[in-house]
Amino acid sequence: MISEPRTIARILELLHIPVQHTPEQLRDVYMEVSRSCGYENFIRTANGARLETTGTEPGSFSRLTFAGDRMGFHEEHNNMSLENFLRRMEEVVRVTTKLLSVPVFVARNVTLRALAGSPPGKHGSQFLAENLFHLTAEEWGPFGRPGQIHGFRLQFPPTDPKGGIHQIRIENYVRDPRSLFLEDWCTFKAPVQSQDLAQVNNELREVEDFLHERVYSFLNQYPR
Repeated sequence: MISEPRTIARILELLHIPVQHTPEQLRDVYMEVSRSCGYENFIRTANGARLETTGTEPGSFSRLTFAGDRMGFHEEHNNMSLENFLRRMEEVVRVTTKLLSVPVFVARNVTLRALAGSPPGKHGSQFLAENLFHLTAEEWGPFGRPGQIHGFRLQFPPTDPKGGIHQIRIENYVRDPRSLFLEDWCTFKAPVQSQDLAQVNNELREVEDFLHERVYSFLNQYPR
């Protein structure tokens, strides 16, 4: 069995009708959410702004970006729980819809990344090759050298119009050969009112369940 997946990154993009934010408006957002959400830096970009703070662990950060047609949240290697992520998102949306006049989110992109340990004694590429592709040393023969399975992708269309399109990556993790890298990149295309955060919350929970429960259960069928 593989180990239970451990979340390493969450990314949420809230897409809206293109608007032109002024630097003053974006700085007003920063001044308000920096107090409640802990963003330390305000950086102007070509078409908006970036708010961010660096975590204590190497490579960890929290980032909030504003562009002409979207706002984005990116939490990387900071052990933030889903509930804390939802609270931060709700606070930012509350402030943003008030100061930037964003009435509707036309679509949402949700990305969840996690690591899971492969079964004891197996590297991730070995686990994938032997269990999901059933490749033996003899079948690698035509190449004249050993090979490795880097990973594969799956796609799952929605079961209802408001559901998400889940695109799954399952790969061996280059930084640690004993681990598997798991990713669910999911798109929700049904427009929602920007104040309908219950729907956005449900979408984030759907992605959480799909990776941590469904993908995990799928991989735990092996070895058979």
